[in-house]
Amino acid sequence: MAGRGRDGAGARVIRRIVVGAVPFVVAAALVVAMTAIASGVTTTQDDANDTRGSLDVRRVSYHWVKGAAPSWEVRSFHTFTARGLWDRGYLYVEFDTRGDERGDFYALLYSDGRRMRGQLFRTGALRDAHIRPVQVRRPDRSSVAVRVPWSWLRFGPSRQVIRWWVTTSFTNATCQHSCADHAPDQGAIEDVLPGGSPSPSPTPTGTITATPT
Repeated sequence: MAGRGRDGAGARVIRRIVVGAVPFVVAAALVVAMTAIASGVTTTQDDANDTRGSLDVRRVSYHWVKGAAPSWEVRSFHTFTARGLWDRGYLYVEFDTRGDERGDFYALLYSDGRRMRGQLFRTGALRDAHIRPVQVRRPDRSSVAVRVPWSWLRFGPSRQVIRWWVTTSFTNATCQHSCADHAPDQGAIEDVLPGGSPSPSPTPTGTITATPT
């Protein structure tokens, strides 16, 4: 895995870990058939209770409904508040949009002390470029979700899938050097873009649900 330091909210230097790719295993025919009949898709990926701190990821989810912007949700094993994450906790939802097995864009979710906020960035060679704020909501006290319209991301030529993963970072008295978690632990989750069909290259074990028309 490769790491990259950055200045996060509250002027704290955060290490954002870009998760490398590993071989996938997926039944492409099933996904193609599902895409053809679906007006929406939900993908979920469970993660082990393996990190200290408030942002130990329990589950990550992707949800898209025809006619709406897609959303990604991160659920923790613990409850957390905006006040408790202020200058301590950060979540990164990273997107590989070019098929180069690296994060090309990411949504940074953080607290301003009163509520959760989000910003979309494009990864750069020397520095990352801020694009715009993104919509963030709290489904409940253990989760946070972000919505990123497809038009805000740039995809490679003929790209029909998006690969994504989540990294969290939390610092407190127990996690003095930052407790980080990754979902999935290795590789990325692959989802078909609207109107696309995947190549026979895979996703980690998860649950994919089609919304019938």
